[in-house]
Amino acid sequence: MKSNRRLLNRILGLFLIFFAHSNVWAASLTASVNKTKVVKDEVIQLRVISDKKLSRDEISFDVLSDDFYLGRPNFSSSVNIINGTRQDKSEWTIAIAPSRLGKITIPGFTVNGVSSAPITLNVTMSEQTFNADDVIESRYDIAKQSLYPQQSVMLNSRVIIKTDPRRLQDPKLTSPESQKGVKLTAIGEPKQYQAVLEGQDVLIVDQSFQVTAQEPGRYTIEIPTLTGSMLLGDNRSGTTRLVPLSPTAKTISIEVKAQPSDYQGQWLPADKLSLTQVVVDSEGRPLTEQETISLQVGDSLTRTLTLTAQGLTTEQFPTLAIDNPSGFRVYSEKPTLDNHADGSSSMTLTQVIIAQKTGLFTLPKVSVQWWNSQKDTSQVSEVDALQVDVSASEVAHLPKAESLAQPTEKVVIVDAGLWPYVAAIASALWLMTLALLIRERRKPRTHIEDDSQPAATTANNIQSVLLAVKQNNPVRAQSAFDLYKRSTTLSADADKQIQQQLNQFHQSHFGKQPVAWQSDTLQNLLHELGKSHAKQVKASPLAKL
Repeated sequence: MKSNRRLLNRILGLFLIFFAHSNVWAASLTASVNKTKVVKDEVIQLRVISDKKLSRDEISFDVLSDDFYLGRPNFSSSVNIINGTRQDKSEWTIAIAPSRLGKITIPGFTVNGVSSAPITLNVTMSEQTFNADDVIESRYDIAKQSLYPQQSVMLNSRVIIKTDPRRLQDPKLTSPESQKGVKLTAIGEPKQYQAVLEGQDVLIVDQSFQVTAQEPGRYTIEIPTLTGSMLLGDNRSGTTRLVPLSPTAKTISIEVKAQPSDYQGQWLPADKLSLTQVVVDSEGRPLTEQETISLQVGDSLTRTLTLTAQGLTTEQFPTLAIDNPSGFRVYSEKPTLDNHADGSSSMTLTQVIIAQKTGLFTLPKVSVQWWNSQKDTSQVSEVDALQVDVSASEVAHLPKAESLAQPTEKVVIVDAGLWPYVAAIASALWLMTLALLIRERRKPRTHIEDDSQPAATTANNIQSVLLAVKQNNPVRAQSAFDLYKRSTTLSADADKQIQQQLNQFHQSHFGKQPVAWQSDTLQNLLHELGKSHAKQVKASPLAKL
């Protein structure tokens, strides 16, 4: 019995091995096309089928790229079970179009040792002609084709597509390439939109480039166009062809002139260049038209310079160095650079200028030397100097004038009450005694007024600093603090802490890299300073009346 079971197990094992190998041997791979006689560029369908479950990547159609235009392959895999029998199927389909004439062979495809049979196509020339220039048209616009080194010009290109975009296969917009002596930079992304041109619906693609000359010489730039392929149907035969799009490329000739050997200074070639200025006070009122600008110590003005050029990039703008007088504190903002739709560019520099000393000052003129490429000559653009007359601040003197007026009035009243006694008594000794009495009465009153005057002024200045901080005005805050320091004696430590906070306040508004700043610390320091000053005033001894 045991020997019979062993024999039966061996027979079953052999049958399993046989059937397993039979499934492999039964695997098949079949390739087919819908027609073998085709015209050049005609689209046909290639199909490859296997009766096994395979993956998409097990067949590559790259071997056909030398002789065919290829579409995108589609892959599907399915399983059917009928009456307990499993049937697998894997299928690839791809659109192909022959790119040359004659006999072309589609080679066999191999998967896991199983290969399909090769297919031979007979390719002839179509009677229907195709001209890509009838479908794709390129246009361009450029202001000038003669430049100097470092000069730039805007190139606007336009591609007009005169067919249904859905018929295009793998369309690509070409870009002009930079050469050794000319640099091209795309400005933004291509703009695509529908339009009607000469009664025909078209698709338009616009793209702008900045052309910057680098080295003298003559150069050729190719205008952007559209490449790829297009589905072309034949109404008579009912066939479809995939024709390549190779429109005629238009070119532009660019001449780069040499820099004049006798030119002196920073090289700035441009078609146009202008320098303007606007000056306003702290309230935003314009001051430019005034012959002499009048300010008080602590007042501020804002001077804004704008340099605008046609034919220069923002990277080529010079640094505007302005040597302002030492009687001003100056805060310069980071220059603002802009490119405009007309191809021009501009740089804006703003300075906040605070008067710190009295006197007549001159804010210097600012000039820029440049090369006029239209007239081939050197020019200078400049803005005028500004005369500024700075006087003492009225705020600092006002409390003192008011306080001094009071004792004068009181003294007159006292003197008026003594004259009857002087007339009645002729004794010189009595007059001397009376004069000494009047003098003694004046002393404590003058002392009281002198002590109260700086106390009131100091308190007012602290409140002015706090008010400017709450109004988020760093210029006024600095001016008020400078007035405060002139009216009292401030410890070095307190001065340092408050000035550090004011510097951060200015940095948050005018710094090259503005940072977030909170005013809590500065306000606390000012409040503590006010409390400390109030204690000192309260503790001061008063003269006896």
